[in-house]
Amino acid sequence: MTMASTPARTALRRVLQGTAALGAITLATQAYAQDGRPTGVENTPGIVIRNDLNPNTLPPTGVLDPVDITGVGQVTVDAGGGSVGLCTGTLINPRTVIFAAHCVNDAAANSYGKASGGTGISVGFKMNNLPAIQQWLGAGNYATNTTNALYNVEQVWYDPRSTTPSANSFLEGDVALATLDAPATGIPTWTMLFSPLTEETHAVITGYGSRGTSATGATGIDFRRRVAENMVSVLGSLDDRDDWLFGPAPASNPQSLYMLDFDSPAGQAAYNPAAGRYDFDVFDGGALPREGTTAGGDSGGPLIADQAFNKPVVIGVLSGGSRFFAGQPFSTYGTHSFYQPLFLFWDAIVANNSYVYASAKAGAADWDDANHWIQDMDPNYAITVNGQLVNSLPDTPALGVSGSTVKFGSVCFLDDCTDLADDPEATPFPTGSGTPIYIVGGPGTTNFVPNNVVANPTTGVKARYYDVALSAAGLTSLGTNRTIDRLTVSGSHLFDVRNTGQLNVLTDFTQWSGWSNIDGLLRSREALIATGTLTGTGTIDPTYLTVGAATVSPGGPVAGTFTVKGDLILSSGATLAIDLGQSLWDRLVVQGDTLNTGIAALGGTVAFTRGLMSTTPRDGQSFVFLTATGGVNGTFANVTSSSLGLLQPQVTYATNSVTVTLQAGSMAAFLGRNSGVAGTFASALDSLRGKHYNSLYNLFGSVDLMAPDQMASTLRGLNPAIMGESRALQERQSMVMLSAVTDRLSMLGTGQMAGKLSIVGTPDALAGLTSIDRGETAARSSTVRSLLPGTTSIGNLPEKVSGFISGGFTNGSSGYGVRGQTNGQQSWYVGMGLEMEVADYTTFGTAVGFSEGTSRPGVDSDEADTRVSQIAVYGSHRLGGGAYLAGLGMAEQTRTGLRREASTGDLAYRLAGSANISRYAARAEAGVNVVVGQKLTVTPRVSFGYSAFAYTPFREGGGELALQVDRMSASTFDGRAGVQFAGSAKMGSWTFVPQMTADYVRTLAGDRGSMLVRFAAAPDAAMLLPLMNGDVAYGEVRGGFRLVNGPVEFGAGLESRIGRALYRDDRAVVDARFRF
Repeated sequence: MTMASTPARTALRRVLQGTAALGAITLATQAYAQDGRPTGVENTPGIVIRNDLNPNTLPPTGVLDPVDITGVGQVTVDAGGGSVGLCTGTLINPRTVIFAAHCVNDAAANSYGKASGGTGISVGFKMNNLPAIQQWLGAGNYATNTTNALYNVEQVWYDPRSTTPSANSFLEGDVALATLDAPATGIPTWTMLFSPLTEETHAVITGYGSRGTSATGATGIDFRRRVAENMVSVLGSLDDRDDWLFGPAPASNPQSLYMLDFDSPAGQAAYNPAAGRYDFDVFDGGALPREGTTAGGDSGGPLIADQAFNKPVVIGVLSGGSRFFAGQPFSTYGTHSFYQPLFLFWDAIVANNSYVYASAKAGAADWDDANHWIQDMDPNYAITVNGQLVNSLPDTPALGVSGSTVKFGSVCFLDDCTDLADDPEATPFPTGSGTPIYIVGGPGTTNFVPNNVVANPTTGVKARYYDVALSAAGLTSLGTNRTIDRLTVSGSHLFDVRNTGQLNVLTDFTQWSGWSNIDGLLRSREALIATGTLTGTGTIDPTYLTVGAATVSPGGPVAGTFTVKGDLILSSGATLAIDLGQSLWDRLVVQGDTLNTGIAALGGTVAFTRGLMSTTPRDGQSFVFLTATGGVNGTFANVTSSSLGLLQPQVTYATNSVTVTLQAGSMAAFLGRNSGVAGTFASALDSLRGKHYNSLYNLFGSVDLMAPDQMASTLRGLNPAIMGESRALQERQSMVMLSAVTDRLSMLGTGQMAGKLSIVGTPDALAGLTSIDRGETAARSSTVRSLLPGTTSIGNLPEKVSGFISGGFTNGSSGYGVRGQTNGQQSWYVGMGLEMEVADYTTFGTAVGFSEGTSRPGVDSDEADTRVSQIAVYGSHRLGGGAYLAGLGMAEQTRTGLRREASTGDLAYRLAGSANISRYAARAEAGVNVVVGQKLTVTPRVSFGYSAFAYTPFREGGGELALQVDRMSASTFDGRAGVQFAGSAKMGSWTFVPQMTADYVRTLAGDRGSMLVRFAAAPDAAMLLPLMNGDVAYGEVRGGFRLVNGPVEFGAGLESRIGRALYRDDRAVVDARFRF
């Protein structure tokens, strides 16, 4: 067997003039037989098609690639002097092209790369690459031109095994990688299969090599890419082929190759070497409809298994082709091509791939922490598992230059065939542990920091480029200047570029989810924020920034300015979140750069909120929150607000800016109907806003930003409820005298009181006022004893004269008022009265009284104090049979001091004022005294009474929330029906002394209380507030009894108002005494 080889790559001259000539082919010196079985073969490195297809037209009649850019490109080596070497390569990641070693292995790998002073080499990806090459070699000065889809190569690696003598530069280990000096953005990349095929497989072949048909043979390169189909018929070695065709011989090229032949549509029956028909069907099988083979310039091109899996994969790179007869032209029927299987050299490909897919580990760390990173599986690495593609690396070692592989296919001369699966060197499909083998510098590598390294072959600096993914839960913080090819943020990861940090992303920045905070600088080409959040006070500099269903929020915890240098697109799902403060607010600034004018295309939602750590925004205040040097296009579809309460954002658009103005709505409408006192204040504030905003500046500033519930609570707090406490305290003090007098009306003139000066209550306890401790003790004693009937009288009066002295403490709590609070009230009182029988059956009396008291609510520090002076005139006329008619009139003058706390929600004010109160009352009563035994009397009675009081106008002091009270008054007419039980009775040695009353009370007419108030600082609006607008009917029970036996006394007492909601005074006592 005689073999010959040709130069390593196709060489072309005068490329700039568009002409080319095939390089010379060195033929074997031995002649080949022109008939019968071939006696030798010639292998040469280097799409020629069947005769019924056109090499210069598009499908269906031709084979020019109908797709302009596919990821398969033309590799061009500048040979100098106007000559170039041409091959084909495949993009496997944005920086790396895989091709054939024989295209470059005639020189050292470090001699390539124009930027470092070496040989120029490029890869062009357009279907017609000629314009790109001409520009690159000429005015382009060997530079990348993305418009022409041509990229300069800065680094070359080839497998050194391709340079061994047996390899003859292309027969073995013929694999190389070229690193591009710029990322090939937007150009498809191809998946590589690192597992062997196990059976004949349909394939696509493509390349930029010589064109032609079998009839014409290769007719020269025109720099256009063509596509054909064929079958991968054989996985076996050149030795396997030759041993069958020519007989056994010493091993020369045992490495397994993928091989395919160029079948004649006429089939093997037409075989006739003498007539120039050389196809003896070396690999068995018929011709496909679009069958083709390779030619010079296709070297390095991909062998694509397009139907075996769920996507096309590259299984090999083209090394060369073979012919069997001297008169047989290359790339005609009967010749065949062979490819280097990638599964044999996957380890070298992985180890020398300069592109790194890196991801951050979970947890928080600095970008420059080498322990924070791990190299991910390259998405274009694939193996087969149970016949399916899996993104992984093999679990068995790469075999390299070896024939001990899976083998399939037949080698034939006509019908005389051998099945390579039976070859002694054939092995089963390799199986391992299931764990991918680790290759240094490949997937699983750690202890590195993503930062691009530009190759310098002359100094030994190897290229390293990074595609970074931040997806694990955690935080990555960057404070230095780093450059990478691509950045993706997803999951719940937070990417933080500190104000000292700068990240240069040479291609795309994409955030699928998560959070990116940019306080420094991030440069990229296209930037997409699909979901998640983008914040910061720094700058993002893309060609354009597209925001999907994501939120852009300038600033951080404090409002700030975020800059976009490039065009901004806010989609329909986007949200621009703006924090507003009185002097500090968020701004989104869109600026132009060398590529874009800085247009802001608006859509989606703009959401305004109150900024943290800043003074509150104000009604009527305007904020320019977005500017765009290139202009503002469109408007926001939705405008929303939160935590701005009553302030509604009104957005206006100018040519280069967008402004929001806050306008307050109606407080009353904001609170809604049935908001009571809060609604009264709200309506007043609505009317005062225009003229008196500054007079109530703090109040408006606070409540305008409140939610309805908080606003209602704050406005209710402005109500001077302490005035109700003052009124309740005065009523208690009034009732002390009123009760003392009304309890006597039924007994006047009966003789039971004649000539006596009775003790009512515990006036002796007043002596306790001289000491705080004794005073508290005396007050408690007085509270107990005041509920129990008195058993003593002092002194004697004339026969038709009677009198009483009353006094003591009241100390307890009552529930009163708009707030429904439980209040502590304390007061002391003293009074006396004298009665005289002025005619038979008729008695008149007068009484005077004085009291002081304090009421302190259970919350805040509100307080009311009163000093009450009283005078009463009363009388009774007996009708006979125990019946009587009685009446009284009473007048009071009270001085009250009021102290209360009110708040805007942010600021508290201590307010104070004082006023005089006048009160007048009259009551008529009828009843009958029924003696029920000994000295006990039951007195059913009814009465009607009128009561009226009024405060003098006064004005509070203490700040903005002070009120001016114009009027506070009430008048009522009520009726009472009840019974009184009093007297004494002997029970053995004990004396039983009861004194109890029970009444049903109903208000029949009148105004139960209101006050007319204004803000002292803004008196234009009056507010009518309720004072005691409750309890139409209720019951009163008061009194007790004593049991006396010498020095021993027992007693019990009760006071309660039943069914009264706004004013209650419930007490119950039990008393036991022993006098020594």
